[in-house]
Amino acid sequence: MNDLRLAVRTLLKRPLFAAVAIVTLALGIGATTTLFTIVNAVLLRPLPYPRAGRIVSISERQDGQDQQVARVGDYYAWRHAPAFASLAMYGGTSRVVRLGGSPVRVGGASVSSSFFSVFEARPALGRAFRADEDVGGGPDVVVLSDTLWRRLGADPSIVGRAIELDDRPVAVLGVMPPGFAAPRNAWFWVHIGMDSTPDDGSTYYVQVVGRLGPGVSTAAARSEVATVLAHVPAPAVAKGAPQESPRTPVLMTLHDRLYGEMRPALLLLLGAVAFLLLIACANVANLLLARGAARQREFAVRVALGASRWRLARQLLLESVVVSVAGGALGLLVPLWTLDFFLGISPASMSRVGDIRLNGTVLAFTAALSMVTGVAFGLIPAFAATGRETFRALKEGGARRTGTTTQRRIRQALVVAELTIALVVLTGAGLLTRSFARAVAVDVGFEPARAIKLELYLTQKAFPRDSLAMRFFDRTVRQIAAMPGVRSVGYADATGIDGYHATIRSFRPGTQTMGPPMALEHVSADFMKAFGSKLVAGRLIDARDQAGSERVAVVSQAAAEALYPGKPAMGKTVFIGDRRGEATIVGMVENLQLPGSAQPRLPQIYAPITQASSSPYVVAVRYSGSTAPLLAAIRGMIAGYDPLQLGASVAPMQEQLDQIVAPRRFSSIVIDAFAALALVLAAVGLYGVMAYQVAQRTQELGIRMALGADRRRVLGFVLREGMELAMLGTVCGIGLSLALSRFLAGMLFGVTPRDVPTFAGVSLTLIAVALVACYLPARRATRVDPMVALRYE
Repeated sequence: MNDLRLAVRTLLKRPLFAAVAIVTLALGIGATTTLFTIVNAVLLRPLPYPRAGRIVSISERQDGQDQQVARVGDYYAWRHAPAFASLAMYGGTSRVVRLGGSPVRVGGASVSSSFFSVFEARPALGRAFRADEDVGGGPDVVVLSDTLWRRLGADPSIVGRAIELDDRPVAVLGVMPPGFAAPRNAWFWVHIGMDSTPDDGSTYYVQVVGRLGPGVSTAAARSEVATVLAHVPAPAVAKGAPQESPRTPVLMTLHDRLYGEMRPALLLLLGAVAFLLLIACANVANLLLARGAARQREFAVRVALGASRWRLARQLLLESVVVSVAGGALGLLVPLWTLDFFLGISPASMSRVGDIRLNGTVLAFTAALSMVTGVAFGLIPAFAATGRETFRALKEGGARRTGTTTQRRIRQALVVAELTIALVVLTGAGLLTRSFARAVAVDVGFEPARAIKLELYLTQKAFPRDSLAMRFFDRTVRQIAAMPGVRSVGYADATGIDGYHATIRSFRPGTQTMGPPMALEHVSADFMKAFGSKLVAGRLIDARDQAGSERVAVVSQAAAEALYPGKPAMGKTVFIGDRRGEATIVGMVENLQLPGSAQPRLPQIYAPITQASSSPYVVAVRYSGSTAPLLAAIRGMIAGYDPLQLGASVAPMQEQLDQIVAPRRFSSIVIDAFAALALVLAAVGLYGVMAYQVAQRTQELGIRMALGADRRRVLGFVLREGMELAMLGTVCGIGLSLALSRFLAGMLFGVTPRDVPTFAGVSLTLIAVALVACYLPARRATRVDPMVALRYE
């Protein structure tokens, strides 16, 4: 306790030194705590279910791509596999429910009866689904989340009563306990009602989740589902069509399925802030070394009075820990001030945003980090300041000196290390920033500017037949077309950007050559024009393509090349996957490409929606003039619809593209911020070392000038010393960056991990900043008065 009081008093005697050291560490520890808060919530914290590590997700890989879903028939084949204690299928859905007298659309899930047993969750009220309620045409029943139950009035007698979902009475079976919202923020659960062999012969896809049986490993379960899938008969195909490519199962933990895509980016950012913390520690270690050099006479006197070397080192270590703990406490302000900003720019895939906050785990991490940091950066200065050369201080007449040779070398090595680490972080930031710029600049194959996307999800009760949905969309299109500034408008059964109505395996009629998977989209007249498709040859789907006219299709360039390699596709035929067979290719458009995606989009086939049985849900609007008035007019139109009939959303198409590149934007902005801070800290460290050396060598510089050295030569002398350290740090940084940049390969787009312009740019930036950091103390050295310097003590 006495040593602690002495450490605090010593720091209070040098408030400027203490303040600089504490703020420097606060920046490093605070930045690390901020990223750890995000990583802990998204990656490290287990899912809120009993034995969550035993819950797995199963999907299917086809043609080298994980489809993220599995076929309903395959789920039924896996359902009784011994590897699983329980297995369930589910899919997302939404319903309109009256809350406080107003209709509100809320998200839920369609699930099989075994869904809740997978999560080992029991209703707080009532019961969950029974097996006999899984079949199609079963009773209309619902299980409520605690959130929805409370919004409905928290009536404990609600079980057995009916509530209205989509204006239909649905009996409440039970209420789940607080906090349960699987799979993602579900407000209710309805039975999925999907048989293993649908009556219409269609193939349906669902998400599959299971709980491993006792003692069953993930690898064993993966092998078992692969064996079962190998014995599932191949799906039937249209007459004359070749069989599709084989499917293989993909099995991973549910946690990896939900958050695995975020892991590389978050771990990269956590590594970047760890480097930033090392720079901050090196800065404070340099400050302590300089402080130790100034206190050498004090240490020598204490040794002469009987103090051991360990006692002095312990005292200095304690001072370091005090500084670090104070820096950690101050550093908690960094996440408090910056978390909202980082969460505001976070991508939608970071779905646990609501759980990202300071909590006991984060505070414990910060406390441990502060203690470890204090010991880590304090060891070298403590033992350097209490080494054997300390005894020589008793023989020194001057009170001010540059410290021992060992101390000078350690200070220089720390500066080189700071610059090396700063260059590594700058290189990572440069690569990610260039990658983001390349992603944004990608030609997406259509014109997103001056285009609006309107999504309208119709309820089955209000629109039980496709023909009714088509009439509704025709009426909606006419309303929008009459609005000022609208140039063209149309509808389709897919988004046109990152979704599609169906995936088909097309082929050239008369051959058995199966083409690659292709995205099929049914569109109305003028949809492709409104969407902004870029025509390459022929024409787009238009008003002449009606139900009784010749069957036609428009294909993308990739689809045309796959179907007719090296030959013109215009006027040829294509099989589009239904019983009516062939369609004539009347147009070709540019390929769609998602910005920032290394995977090319599936080749596209567009067919008239009037010649198919399909229900649309997307409207594309192309306009001129201002965006805001048209958005307001469309939203006003939607507000006039009966909300019990549909769910709706409207936004400029550019916003959807922005959401696609959001993960890259997030990584780029965050690492750029930390790289800038790393550069500043490294520059401050270099400046501090050079300023300290100039101050301690005032007498030497005065003698040089008295003996004839002019100011220019003194400036060059000091600059040379500093730039030698900067160049050494740059060379070491380039070498380390080349070794580490390969870990970024999976996160880059259009840029190689060893991108020469990036390496050259960040190296020149570091050297320029280092030159400024060296020039300021060097200029001060040229102003030394030789007469004053010769009297300098």
